[in-house]
Order: sequence, then structure tokens, then C-alpha cells
Amino acid sequence: MRQRKMLIASVSVNIILALAVAILILNKYGILTRSSVGEYSYLSNPQYDAYLSTFELYDDKTDVVFAGDSITARGRFDEFFPNASLLNRGIGSDTTEGLFNRMDEILSHNPKKIFIMIGINDLGNGISQETSMEYYEKIIKMIKTESPNCEMFVESVLPTTTIDLDKIVQFNSELKALCENEGIDYIDLYSLFFDNGAIDTELISADGVHLNGKGYSKWITAINDYVER
Repeated sequence: MRQRKMLIASVSVNIILALAVAILILNKYGILTRSSVGEYSYLSNPQYDAYLSTFELYDDKTDVVFAGDSITARGRFDEFFPNASLLNRGIGSDTTEGLFNRMDEILSHNPKKIFIMIGINDLGNGISQETSMEYYEKIIKMIKTESPNCEMFVESVLPTTTIDLDKIVQFNSELKALCENEGIDYIDLYSLFFDNGAIDTELISADGVHLNGKGYSKWITAINDYVER
């Protein structure tokens, strides 16, 4: 009986530890859902401040900035565009609110072009589209005010296998309308990630959210002319 109790206790401890590790991993990559841990914050990534403080060490000017969440952060844009002066300012777990709150650092580099992809963590964690669009509008207006000569390219949120596609379509529709109203470029990447009406799973990683090499190649090809023009 005693051995049985010890076995049960050991199994219980292992399960708790496994759950804790799983939460830490999901937290690290910014893909925890609101329902799993309560109210979501872009600061749920324990490395968020570390990334931001590292970004702030670099104060040189640049031509191009890629801004966004972990999907942007994992892109090797400097390798695809070796002749461009560019910075990657993607951070895992980031949202429209988080990106707005760190735009000062991005604009301090006086970029000529900014490519923005943000919103998947908003959608995945119960942040209302109204709130997301409000922060997007703030981002756009801030760039126009502080860097009036900077070209903006807003990229659609990509499809995932973990979020209702209707929500993503609606988000992108509102985002496109905002860009048209503000007179800035909107780049539809969403439609490029489908094959015969279904998400092309050969372009995304096993988690259903992030991209693999083929996915990044598709993205790079789509924006090549915008980067180099």
C-alpha cells in the first residue's frame, strides 16, 4: 500500500512538472491562450524585456525595419536581402499594443521603410478587433508624425490552423480598410498560404502558427519588389 501511494505521488509530481514545463515553453514563444492562463499580456514572454533592452543598444540608422511578433522574429531577412541595411524588430508574444509601446525604439533608427505584421497574438488571445485596430491606427499615425518620409507596408495576418479563419479574414478586411483610409500600402500575404482552398501545410511549422523555410520563401518573394524598389 505504501509503495502504491509513493508511486501515485511520484506520478502526480511528474505530471505537475510536465505541465509547468509546457506552460513555460508556450509562454516563451508567445502562444499561450487567454483561456489557459487568464488575461493575456504581450509581456507573457519572459524574454520580452531582454529583447527590447538589446534592441536599444543599437543606435545606428537603417533603411528597412521588419516589425512584428515571433513570426517576424524568426525571419532571416538579412540573408534574403544582403544588400539592404535592415533591422529585425520582431518579438515573440507581441501584440498591436506591445508594438505601439516600442515604436520609439524602431523610429529612432530613422528607417526609410517599415514592414509591419502584427495581430495574430491579438486574435489568439481574445483581444477585440476594435482594440487591435485602435492600436494599429496609433502605430500608423505615430509613424506619419515622427517619420513622415518613411514608407509603411502593412502585411496581412497569416492563416493558422489554431485560430478560426473567419476571424482572421475579418481582421484582415478591417486592416485593409484602415490602410486604404490612411493611404498606405497593404500587402495581402494571407491568400498566398492556401492551396485548393485549404491552408498549405507545407508552408507552416508543426505548431500550425509559425512558418518553415518554404513559408518564409513565399513571404520574401511577395515583398521583394517592395523592399528593393
